[in-house]
Amino acid sequence: MSEQLFQVGVKALVRDDQGRVLLVRETTHQSIYWDIPGGRMEPGEQLESALLRELSEEVGVQSIAAASQLTAVLSNKQVPTNHGNVALLLVVYEVKLNDGQRISPGELGLETAWQSPTEAAKLLADKYPGQFCEQVSGLV
Repeated sequence: MSEQLFQVGVKALVRDDQGRVLLVRETTHQSIYWDIPGGRMEPGEQLESALLRELSEEVGVQSIAAASQLTAVLSNKQVPTNHGNVALLLVVYEVKLNDGQRISPGELGLETAWQSPTEAAKLLADKYPGQFCEQVSGLV
């Protein structure tokens, strides 16, 4: 029996006052898929610290009003490491931004878009399993 290696990432499901979901996409690597903000954790980092770091790096958010863990999912994508490609376990938080918080792509070459939950679910289907996409689509 072989051991499955994986890395852990943290993601933010952010919605605006109209219920739309914030999506990001790298434009520098010709990325063909949309994602929700977040990324892999650094060694020794706590989940919520990683969440805030990633939100700051990717969309310029320095603080949040609230965050609650929504789910954990295995990504449909594998990530390259020194040990070959490994699975990516994503811990997803539902995040409420502070009133008046503005989104501005922090990382060079990052594009942002607000999409309805239904459209967001369709755009996330390349990276996330169906059950997660159904959960996003059902957001009210």
